[in-house]
Amino acid sequence: MQRLISISDTLGSPLAARASACWNAAVTAYRHGRSADALVLAERALALFGETDHARDLAMLRAGYGLVLLDGDPAEPERAHEILLDARHRFTRLGTPR
Repeated sequence: MQRLISISDTLGSPLAARASACWNAAVTAYRHGRSADALVLAERALALFGETDHARDLAMLRAGYGLVLLDGDPAEPERAHEILLDARHRFTRLGTPR
């Protein structure tokens, strides 16, 4: 997965595509018990998505990031709470699902 991220960076892929690659890598790392890697990749995805107009994707990513923070080692419940509240606020502002 890291190789795909490097290739997309080198090729100058659109931000949303690079953000999606980072998020998918974060999910894969998380599922394989690599929480620290998942957090780094999720943070990179958040930074990239933050530069796009993909508000719903950013809200979903923030919600997922909050859950990873809760399950990390060590868990970061206070930070996760802030992130999850922010995601909820973003979803509320966006209104109905796609």
